[in-house]
Amino acid sequence: MLVLILACTLVVLVLGGIWLFTTKAYIENNIYSTDIQDSRHMAESVNMYLMDITSNVDIVASSPDMVTALQKNDTASLAHMADALKTSAPKPDVVLVADSGGHVEYSSKATGLTNIKMNYWYNDAANSKGPFITGLYNSPALNEYAFAILTPVKDNDTIIGRIMVVFSLENFQDSLKEHNLDPRDNIIIVDRNGDVISSNDLTAVNRNTNLSTYTPVQKVIRGESGVAAHNDAWDGQPRVSAYSPISGSGWGVIVSTPLSLEYKPLYDQMIWILGILLFFIVAFSIFGYFASKYLTDPIVKLSGTMNRISAGDHDVRVQVERRDEIGVLARTFNSMMDSLEEAKSRSDMYLDLMGHDINNMNQVALGYLELADNLIESGDTIGKSREALIKKPIGALEDSFNLIDNVRKLQRASTEALLTSTVDLNKTLSELADQYSHIPGRDIKIDFERAGEHLVRANELIKDVFSNLIWNAIKHSDPGKPLAIRLSVDEKTYDGKKYYEVSVEDNGPGIKDELKDRLFSRFSRGETKAKGSGLGLYLVKTLVDGFHGRVRVEDSVLGDHTKGAKFVVMLPAAAQV
Repeated sequence: MLVLILACTLVVLVLGGIWLFTTKAYIENNIYSTDIQDSRHMAESVNMYLMDITSNVDIVASSPDMVTALQKNDTASLAHMADALKTSAPKPDVVLVADSGGHVEYSSKATGLTNIKMNYWYNDAANSKGPFITGLYNSPALNEYAFAILTPVKDNDTIIGRIMVVFSLENFQDSLKEHNLDPRDNIIIVDRNGDVISSNDLTAVNRNTNLSTYTPVQKVIRGESGVAAHNDAWDGQPRVSAYSPISGSGWGVIVSTPLSLEYKPLYDQMIWILGILLFFIVAFSIFGYFASKYLTDPIVKLSGTMNRISAGDHDVRVQVERRDEIGVLARTFNSMMDSLEEAKSRSDMYLDLMGHDINNMNQVALGYLELADNLIESGDTIGKSREALIKKPIGALEDSFNLIDNVRKLQRASTEALLTSTVDLNKTLSELADQYSHIPGRDIKIDFERAGEHLVRANELIKDVFSNLIWNAIKHSDPGKPLAIRLSVDEKTYDGKKYYEVSVEDNGPGIKDELKDRLFSRFSRGETKAKGSGLGLYLVKTLVDGFHGRVRVEDSVLGDHTKGAKFVVMLPAAAQV
């Protein structure tokens, strides 16, 4: 089989190489002959366009009436002759008449321009004895980029002034639309400075762009004609460019095409040859591959999966879709691993639940007991007014015992839906607000106004949900600053069912947007320096999901996470489940 593949490959490569060589020679010959012809044709067309303009202006400039009107500063006569030029083809946008010092005697458009000497090309025009074609410049008369042709007005070979006709780039571009060359080509006309006067593809290069640093532009403004392949192109891709100068103007035409377009037929043939070669290689390889794969792959997968599990990767499973005995074995193995993984996950969750929450409760109890101990050490007594120093730790310890009992209940119910009953949210939130408002050493204000009853379907673990949220706000806040926590309950309707939405809102450091999405994952922590296992919010989501509710986190002030966090818990109303 290998010998057959090598023989087919050799034949395809030899025949394909001959084909590519002949195609490349044909394409290069076509490029050089066609593009240089197009550039010369366009150069001749632009030259005829400019000659038509100079011819029309020269007729007016050489008339005795123009000489007399300019000498006498006869504005009416100057306007009459200038207006005649504006009606001749090609039609200029503005016609100006200036004296030998550059002072504007008449302008067909009111511009406020009084002297044309301000333009960079004026000295060259003043030294010219005949018509002078400017490069691209920012015309004050049009308030945009344009070019102009200046024709001297002579009295017995003495230049007494000049007629200046100004053409906008749009005007010039419109005159070139009748020349339909290869649409793949980028046809560019530049002035003697390398500035772009016209481009048929403004997505490739804009008018008024200076291209004087590029090889074909440098050559054409030196008056050279030819074809060049070059890498220093304005769009960064290799190009082949034909260039021809425009006689008498210092301008030039560049007809440029990316090599990727010129050689596209060659690339297409290369792809075709490679496709044929690949087909033969693949065709002779597929059969042997699938034959061996069908026989050995399931066994290899099962063996590899067992090795990975033995190495500690308990999440991996066998991917086998077969319906034979190997497939049955693989599915039975996967089912067994799923059961073991689920049991391990539940065991870890119960252990984390007790360890995390009992630690929170003990912290509250310890704080009150330390305060009571300080009073006793100082010789003071714990009277009726300070009985909270004893009752609060007792309550925290009772909550700890109750949590252990609740974990046992969760463990018993792990194989079925979480058992729920009717719970009054207002009572639970009131107890928590009172419990966490008096933490020694902290200035904490918890705002909660109880109004009636808000009954939901949950169980005693609902207290653990909001205890975690309140404690989380306290733990991650600055101990040296006052902390305000607001608890509120609103009635909502979602998918036609009634819910109670509980908000736990604080003015702490807040939570960055990039942390919000993963905040409820197990062991996910924020960026504060507070210690903790990162389990609390994961427990909140686990329990709320068990109660068929929803939980999310927002900013206290919309769009500004630094103003605090807002946790929102939605629970089904008691009458809806």
